[in-house]
Amino acid sequence: MRNFMLGSLLGSLENVFSHADKFKNLYFSGLDYDYYDRYVETVKTVKAERLQQLAEKYLNFDGFYKVIVGKY
Repeated sequence: MRNFMLGSLLGSLENVFSHADKFKNLYFSGLDYDYYDRYVETVKTVKAERLQQLAEKYLNFDGFYKVIVGKY
């Protein structure tokens, strides 16, 4: 997943227009220019336990809808 996320970020910077789009997102979101540096560092260093803690804190699985497609 780490490689996918970092590769996705890198792949989204393929030309001058995509770079401009990243700066536009920073500007309109009120983020600092070091946002992407912090993003990369977070993706590289986050531990599975921390992701589990965040999921338990922010995701209410009882409030989700279950969708089943096909034979059940």
